[in-house]
Amino acid sequence: MLADLIEKIMTLIGGKDDPNSKNKKLIKEIKKSLKKSNKLFNVKKDEVTSTLAQFFYNLYKIVGPFNDILSNIDSSKAFKRMIVESYMSEKQLEAVDRLTGDEINKRLLSSKNVKLTASQVQKEIIGLVSSFSSELTNQINESYNLLLIFRDLSCFNYYFLLKKFDSRLPNYDFVYKPSFSDISASYVSEDLKDFLEILQIFNASNNWKEIFVILEKYRSNMSIDIKSWNKVLRSIQDIKSSNILLNIVKVVDENPYYEVKSTYNDNSIVEDYIKVIRDDAEEALKGVLKQKKEQAIGKYIEMIFGDVGSVERNKYYTKHANITYEKKELEGYTYVDPINYLRAYFLDYFKTETKPVIEVLLIQGQWATHVTSQEFSEAFHKIQEFLPKTIELDSSLADEEPVGARIKTMLRKSGKDMIAKNALDSEIKTVNKQAKIIVEGSVQNLIILGNVIKAILEEFKSGKVEAIINWKELQNTQEEPLEEMMLRTYKKLFYMVQLIQQTLKGI
Repeated sequence: MLADLIEKIMTLIGGKDDPNSKNKKLIKEIKKSLKKSNKLFNVKKDEVTSTLAQFFYNLYKIVGPFNDILSNIDSSKAFKRMIVESYMSEKQLEAVDRLTGDEINKRLLSSKNVKLTASQVQKEIIGLVSSFSSELTNQINESYNLLLIFRDLSCFNYYFLLKKFDSRLPNYDFVYKPSFSDISASYVSEDLKDFLEILQIFNASNNWKEIFVILEKYRSNMSIDIKSWNKVLRSIQDIKSSNILLNIVKVVDENPYYEVKSTYNDNSIVEDYIKVIRDDAEEALKGVLKQKKEQAIGKYIEMIFGDVGSVERNKYYTKHANITYEKKELEGYTYVDPINYLRAYFLDYFKTETKPVIEVLLIQGQWATHVTSQEFSEAFHKIQEFLPKTIELDSSLADEEPVGARIKTMLRKSGKDMIAKNALDSEIKTVNKQAKIIVEGSVQNLIILGNVIKAILEEFKSGKVEAIINWKELQNTQEEPLEEMMLRTYKKLFYMVQLIQQTLKGI
């Protein structure tokens, strides 16, 4: 009574708004509440009791053995995948099996129609993604986050805490009978704060049985004694509901406003799972399609140029030059292959094989329709204009040429000068635009030449050539059958168009 009276007088002297006085009053009220039916904290001595130690020990015996197994589950891809797939239907799991890299490789490599199969794989990816309803996704994510709570509960440092109550306590030796003593609450204040962070997100009403089923699937030795768990579960919930640990911390720290840090888990593993499946499938698709593309390119190169060591003709507009640009994080030259193949074809075959055949048809031939001959003639002349353009494009990049000199200067400055780097990027893009015009124009006119020759060949096979009136006369002027010359020319034109179109895929 005397102490209360003195405290009231000091409060009046110090002022009504004295924060220390207010804090002391609140702490006093908390202590009063702790005195009521509390076996965990001795208010008079500011000590936590052996009963509290026994609570942690009971929990330690149940969840402690899971520490080593669960400590790294948040970084385990296999664990996350197992959780997701434990909720998936048989149909979904079958879809996943069909979308593995190996399976996609088998399907595409054995397919007669790669484009169709690739399209089917894309549809299956979309189908798998859409099969995860929001309800299923939430259920999986909630289970994973609940597992993380159990992980935190298992990985709490019980041994460090309990050894303060019994210094002889061995780690993970549950045959030993501990002899816990009451100790100063200040010794365990920080430990209780750590445990309160786990307790804050703990809910006894969660579906713990389902979690234990998942854990047992993950590791057969991860079974738990449900009866013992339920007993501990009730104890945890009682302590959480009573706020007794929080109040102990407030009293020990003399901070009535202490609040537990929020550590709520809100992770989404479904999105990551789907992303991995989709990325792996798409990567496999790209790999096989790239392989098919390279095989097709190799086949057409052999058909056009034969068994040659190299068809490299360009000196400056090359892949080697792109190595430097890649280091600068620049786009580089994008039409290297088609420009190079066109240049090689124009130089090595067009002049010697294709041009003579076309000239026979145009110069000596009497065409039934002016439209066809005019189209054929224009395409022929335009093609011949593109050969010097391929050479000019490449030569313009030499150091002594204006464009090449500018590129060399900007390249030297681009390391530290962003303006120079942007100017270099713009210059490269301009060169690529020129290359694109050459490639697209060449392909367009090669197609016209091929189509006209093909039409004449088809007429010849039918036994009646109508496009060229003096067809028989033309045949008699050639040492080699004109049909064979045209067929060889058409094949080269066809293969050349296919080669360029293959190289353009992905650009």
